[in-house]
Amino acid sequence: VMAAACRNGLRTVYLGRHGQGRFGDIARQAMRDEGVEISTMPVPGEDTGLAVALVEASAERSFISYVGAEGGLSADDLHGVLVSAEDYVFVSGYSLAHKNKVTALLAWLGGLPSGTAVVFDPGPLVDALHGVEMRAVLPL
Repeated sequence: VMAAACRNGLRTVYLGRHGQGRFGDIARQAMRDEGVEISTMPVPGEDTGLAVALVEASAERSFISYVGAEGGLSADDLHGVLVSAEDYVFVSGYSLAHKNKVTALLAWLGGLPSGTAVVFDPGPLVDALHGVEMRAVLPL
């Protein structure tokens, strides 16, 4: 989503966490290559997570995932982010699935300026998310 936004000329800022390790380095470089700005510093002592997709001959997919630094978020991470009413904020359903992220994210979203467009993609977790988190995002 961020790469597509950049490719269409939109200023794009990644607000999530990322780690110091090899996978964090790869993620940051990929974002920089696409023109995505990164708002936070790497989390010391943590790496960015990864997912491996296994595809069977029938095209059935299974994923093995490891959540890293991106599984957390705090009010401090979002404190200096300036959002205007003309901005779009994209929220992934995966962000609502992490207990170390959801509280800060929902509080920050609730404080966005009036008129800010929030684009929410529940993804495949639409049935797994708790109703309270989903209800908090949908009115935005």
